Order: sequence, then C-alpha cells, then structure tokens
Amino acid sequence: MVRRRPDEFRAAYRAYLATLRAAAPHARILALRPFNGAHAEDIAAAVAELADTRTEFVDTTDWLSLTDGDFNGTVHPSSQGHRKAADRLIALLAKEH
Repeated sequence: MVRRRPDEFRAAYRAYLATLRAAAPHARILALRPFNGAHAEDIAAAVAELADTRTEFVDTTDWLSLTDGDFNGTVHPSSQGHRKAADRLIALLAKEH
C-alpha cells in the first residue's frame, strides 16, 4: 500500500468531497474514520477545511472490536462488524440536524 503525505491525502480527499457535493448539492455527506484509523486526522482536517455544514466527520473509534470478531483479518469488517457499523450509522442518520 502506498501512503500519501498528509497534505497530498487531504487535497485528494477535499477533491473527492467536492465531487460528491457537486453530484448531490443538498445531501448530507458523512466522512467516516476508517475502522483501522488510517488517515483519520487527515480526513477530519479535510472536512473541517471545507466548512460545509452538510459534510460531517464521523469518528468510528471503538465502533468495532478485533477481539469480538468484528473483522476479517485486521482491516475489513466481518458480517458481524458490518451489522454493528450499520446500526451505528442508522442511529446517526436518524438524528435531526
């Protein structure tokens, strides 16, 4: 896996979010922290730099657990992990903004 420098990653992520916003101008965009934490600070910073009230960083820290069997390996969620993440997202989306 090639790791980008934080400034390169943030620029690319901001461009990605801008593409999403252009495609869906009124949508609520949730930028999730990867479950393994990769580039979490960069994603949070990119979202903050946009200052778009309809784009939110979602900190998924502790949503899933290796010891509880929520992953296939150490990165990708298992079926159980996907269910747990979906339940958290459903609750988050149900909140009024």
